[in-house]
Amino acid sequence: MDVAGRQKQHAEFLFIRDKKLIRVFAASGFEMASIPSDVLTDVRSLKKQLHGICGFPRFRQRLLYNASILQDQTKLDSEMDLQLVTLPFAPVPMVDQMKPYLATDSGDLEQLEEFLQRPIDPNLHTFGDQGGLTLLLYAAYKGGLEAAEMLLEAGADPNLPGGPNMDTPLGVACCAGDEKMIRLLMNAGADSDQVCGRFGETPRSIVSDKGHTKLLHLF
Repeated sequence: MDVAGRQKQHAEFLFIRDKKLIRVFAASGFEMASIPSDVLTDVRSLKKQLHGICGFPRFRQRLLYNASILQDQTKLDSEMDLQLVTLPFAPVPMVDQMKPYLATDSGDLEQLEEFLQRPIDPNLHTFGDQGGLTLLLYAAYKGGLEAAEMLLEAGADPNLPGGPNMDTPLGVACCAGDEKMIRLLMNAGADSDQVCGRFGETPRSIVSDKGHTKLLHLF
């Protein structure tokens, strides 16, 4: 390495040394991440970064400091060594299974967040019936854009069909001509050529058949 290269390496070392680092460890002791605290605002922002590393959405993560669970709103402004624990989905008692749907229907994001933090499976079907509505499908029916965003963040499958006609969220959004919902779902990986509904249509064909010609450019 030449002089310029060594100088650059030394400068990078000093830059990192002077940073307050948040280090995150798995239960095994493996260091999963080391992130400067000044790029984080709180525990929630750290969880969002860890999603890309561990593959678990923030709803299924718990970060421990000195064996205590940190709340999402906890500020991260000093050096800390944290332990990451990921949770399995919790069973949903029959008496509670409609509550996430009611929260989605009313746009009660705080209540929906509470259920996803248990954490419940975002691909839950009504009453556990595979012919029932998924939460994301229900959000698409209701035009609940913010609820749909939260469900997708929690890992909801944008291509999972449900309901008696085996509709998909994208198919429902296309039928309604809901451009914002269509964009959200397609950005999340929804398949515009997936067959949905009892007549074997695709989201692309639904847009055309319903006369939503201004939306054809999305496909």
